Amino acid sequence: MVQRSRNPEGTVELTTQPSARAPAEPAETHQICVAGHELTIFTEALPLVESMVADILAAQHRVWLECYIFVNDRAGEAIAGAIAERARAGLDVRVLYDAVGSQTTPASFFAAMQQAGVQVHAYHTLLDALRHPSFLQRLNRRDHRKLLVVDDRAAYFGGMNIVDNSAARTAEQIRDLPRSAGWRDVHVRLSGPQQADVAESFERSWRRAHGLRVRRRPRAYRRARRAASDVSIRFFDSGPGLKHSRAARVFLSLIRRARSSIVLSMAYFL
Repeated sequence: MVQRSRNPEGTVELTTQPSARAPAEPAETHQICVAGHELTIFTEALPLVESMVADILAAQHRVWLECYIFVNDRAGEAIAGAIAERARAGLDVRVLYDAVGSQTTPASFFAAMQQAGVQVHAYHTLLDALRHPSFLQRLNRRDHRKLLVVDDRAAYFGGMNIVDNSAARTAEQIRDLPRSAGWRDVHVRLSGPQQADVAESFERSWRRAHGLRVRRRPRAYRRARRAASDVSIRFFDSGPGLKHSRAARVFLSLIRRARSSIVLSMAYFL
């Protein structure tokens, strides 16, 4: 299990101790290299949290976090503590969280980060929606993105929110879960030149959330094109917004061009 403690300087430390109950399957990570990038694949929450905290505490310039659910449990407190420590050190630290996804998290949790110097913004709050001419449309537009940008060296993205879901890890507990409570999320840590693409995506989302002008993407970006090389990585923004068909257009274009295999990892297939 992971325990959280504070040292005399106030930074957050995570220590790993043997768990009293063995997990149904090992909490492991996988390292691969793709198109000149180092990727770490996470399938369990606690290794991900430990890696994120280590990267955040090592940051020298910026820490940008965007998420749908940010809970004040042991995972959330570990991330928040590391973020606050870097903000107190004078870094550019920003947190963009969804007001509905994180509605059960007390306001004091985010206020503590703000007091440490973190720029915190709640995406589309109820008050914000009430002020908008299209109330329901505004309220229904949520930010499900999960991004972490650390300096110019690492970016995290995938399906995991900042919440400790390790409570349901034994086979017996998983069998007892309601069908709607089961999940298998995947998260990725990327180190390589295209980390800048993730950082730009966050910056655009941050500006849009604050009502600032966002430059229109060039036509070449909006078209789904396979790279000339055999192996490549491609990022594209897909919301939140009114053009809900963007992801469908990109995926369909790539699928139609497939010649040997298609592997799709998707949290929602609606």
